[in-house]
Amino acid sequence: QLTAFPEINVKLLGWLSDPLDTGESVIGISHPRGDHKRIAFGQRTRDVTIRFSDGERMPSSVGYQVAWTEGLTQSGSSGSPLLATRDGKLYVAGTLTAGPNIDDN
Repeated sequence: QLTAFPEINVKLLGWLSDPLDTGESVIGISHPRGDHKRIAFGQRTRDVTIRFSDGERMPSSVGYQVAWTEGLTQSGSSGSPLLATRDGKLYVAGTLTAGPNIDDN
């Protein structure tokens, strides 16, 4: 608790180092480009290669693919935390990166 602002509590989240399982629930919280806070709930899905608009690719082995079931993420959300729960506690499992252009090849 900060003594100058006794009404403010600061909480820090730990980081998960073990991989997320396919189907595991995740949460994304973002402020896309400074817009209103967004929260999205979803699950880790099968990982696929991401193709960026400039033709570059991010291999499926580099990150998690997530299917949002409630809420959304918008352009400008990159760098926001991807959260998952372990033993009843919320942890950072990764950061939001890349976009929705999916290439299954």
